[in-house]
Amino acid sequence: MSTGDMSTVRIDPKVHKILRNLAQESGESMQSILAQAIERERRRRFLEGVNAAYGCLSEEERDELRLEHAAWDCTLGDGLRDEN
Repeated sequence: MSTGDMSTVRIDPKVHKILRNLAQESGESMQSILAQAIERERRRRFLEGVNAAYGCLSEEERDELRLEHAAWDCTLGDGLRDEN
């Protein structure tokens, strides 16, 4: 990555110390630790959104969704060879 692609983000000194310690403990770079943390947060928020949307479904809609999932589940292995 060229220097022109990088941005500066200011973080609290306490957070920087924690980040540095995590990097030292794991042997990974601080950038890698931050990237992993950001990806976990992105996934957490995505799943929270999915759960919230699922929670808005009526019982009838949930039943319909379960039936649709069951119909698709039986197609998972169709036409695929066993790779083992």
